[in-house]
Amino acid sequence: MVKEKAKSLRVGIDKSPPGTQGPKKSKPVEEELKDFEAKYRIVADNTYDFEFWINPEGQFIYASPSCKRITGHKAEDLLKDPFLHTRLVHPDDRHILDRHIEDDEKKRKASEVEFRIIHADSSVRWISHACQPVFSDKGVYWGVQGSNRHITKRKLAEEALRESEDRLRFALETSHTGAWDLDLADHTAYRSLEHDRIFGYSELLPQWTYEMFLDHVLPEDRSKVDAKFQHATETQSDWNFECRIRRTDGEFRWIWAAGRHRHDASGSVRRMAGIVQDITDRKRIEEELRSSRDRLEKRVKERTAELLKASLYSRSLIEASLDPLVTISAEEKVMDVNRATELVTGVTRDQLIGSDFSDYFTEPEKAREGYKQVFSEGSVRDYPLAIRHTSGRVTEVLYNATTYKNEAGQIEGVFAAARDITERKRVEEALRESEKRLRHLSSQLLATQEKERRLAAQEIHDSLGASLAAIKFKVESALSEIGGSNPQTRDALESVISIVQETIEEARRIQMSLRPSVLDDLGILATIHWFCRQFESTYPHIRIRREINIEESEVPDSLKTVIFRISQEALNNIAKHSKANRVNLSLGKMHGAIELRIQDNGEGFNPGEAGSRVGATRGLGLDSMRERTELAQGSFSIESSKGSGTVIRVSWPLNS
Repeated sequence: MVKEKAKSLRVGIDKSPPGTQGPKKSKPVEEELKDFEAKYRIVADNTYDFEFWINPEGQFIYASPSCKRITGHKAEDLLKDPFLHTRLVHPDDRHILDRHIEDDEKKRKASEVEFRIIHADSSVRWISHACQPVFSDKGVYWGVQGSNRHITKRKLAEEALRESEDRLRFALETSHTGAWDLDLADHTAYRSLEHDRIFGYSELLPQWTYEMFLDHVLPEDRSKVDAKFQHATETQSDWNFECRIRRTDGEFRWIWAAGRHRHDASGSVRRMAGIVQDITDRKRIEEELRSSRDRLEKRVKERTAELLKASLYSRSLIEASLDPLVTISAEEKVMDVNRATELVTGVTRDQLIGSDFSDYFTEPEKAREGYKQVFSEGSVRDYPLAIRHTSGRVTEVLYNATTYKNEAGQIEGVFAAARDITERKRVEEALRESEKRLRHLSSQLLATQEKERRLAAQEIHDSLGASLAAIKFKVESALSEIGGSNPQTRDALESVISIVQETIEEARRIQMSLRPSVLDDLGILATIHWFCRQFESTYPHIRIRREINIEESEVPDSLKTVIFRISQEALNNIAKHSKANRVNLSLGKMHGAIELRIQDNGEGFNPGEAGSRVGATRGLGLDSMRERTELAQGSFSIESSKGSGTVIRVSWPLNS
């Protein structure tokens, strides 16, 4: 853009640059330059971006009116104050501008940078700064010409999208879940860092293939895993399996993985995407349970089934502009357009010139009203319209327009510039979709976790508990038959009964820890009372005052598990961190909502500091409670300060 502008200014001029002394030009050349500069100002003065020209001495000799819109300062302020443009730059970004200016002076080539400025109203804005050195036909350096574009909305949208992706990445990493996306043609895959960590790599490998994955699978599991993969690709069904792997450090681990086929725009299946989890700890627990039962049963051959496996994862200036630019006559006819206008309408420049400008909008009458507004008010800013392409594609734009006049001061027409906001809307939609996927994934993870807890607790109760009870009964029967005839045998059997009873109590404790049966049998109110009693038994120095003002039938089934888990997490946090000795727990109806309130008299903390931490110190309990609440369409708040205790409030609308 700037380079082409410089070429135009050199037409008929080979002397000193504007603003400096040089040999006197002939009258015709001066008039030609003056005429060109007038036309240039018509274009530059009405451009949406902030155009500028700096002479070889580093002084601004031109700044377009958009300087006021972007910086809050008038163009004449910039021309008068030689240091204003430097003060405008955000202190943290001034090194960017300094390096940019230094590079321009050394290389004298077109360049572009992005940095922040401080607006006259003290707000911080992002701009895209592009400039180009200008030379005469004889190589005389005339200075630098360039453009500043306001990009704050784009930057904010990009930052919001990055934050959403970070939250999704955080959810996957904290659940120790790796993500992968496999090309079914060449078997190469994109992965998350957590994926490669599961296989023992501290950083992402440059490349990963399906064959590399198979090399990690133990030989005795490899054929089964590959067979399931081949079946899934042939039938286009889901791929779901568990297997053992050998990490790159030599350690053997268990993993669970699931994948689903992805269709491209043509409907063809070309990729498979999924997740992988390290389930070694779960497998170890399962093995310990099986071993414990085997030792106790001794002669009992029956074995309990495994716990349910987890599943689920200017001409030149105008042409260089990316915005459609158009000049319109007083008769509402198109006089000139740039290439961007041709692209957005699908109509050639020759066809556009002379036609009615309103014909290319989805709402012609609204376009004409905007045109009339420009004539009556002198300009229009951010006027929303939609341009229709000959193919039917519609591009939403914001129009900025102003009148231009001839030397006599008569209005000859309108110059208009359109800002395509399609990309901004696409980023906003991508942000909404990313947040939707994050919530869906969180919901699935929590649902799967509760399902596994319920099934594991049921398995312990139905199988292991029954087996232990049978063993105890058998031993007691044998003890009864022996009587006092064999004291040595009797003592041995009595010691076995004691061990079996302790094991029964331990199994019951594990079962209730995973999923208290009272929640499914008696409901949330009884569960709260039971858990508070258990809590006080474990932590006798903490007393809980309970206030329940709601009937069991008034609590939706979908909220009962959520209420219990939040109460459980809150009380456990109090026991671990608060040093409290008194807790008030209330559950009831208030202002058309179900409200859970938990208050302690502990040390308290700074919620802002807890939320800003990273890693192990972050406080995942608070995140977990908030996530559970919001997934159930509720609201979560926490009030605390050091030395004044903590209050947690959670509420759900009764109609949710």
